[in-house]
Amino acid sequence: MGFTDTRFNVNLSILFTELSLLERPAAARAAGFTAVELWWPW
Repeated sequence: MGFTDTRFNVNLSILFTELSLLERPAAARAAGFTAVELWWPW
């Protein structure tokens, strides 16, 4: 069983909370993430 192509996304509702919501996608990209998700706000 290989995990050579393992990919992760980051949940911006619970990570990078020290930043405003609009700044979080750039922080996630800078950390190497290529996909994000949000639980809130709506």
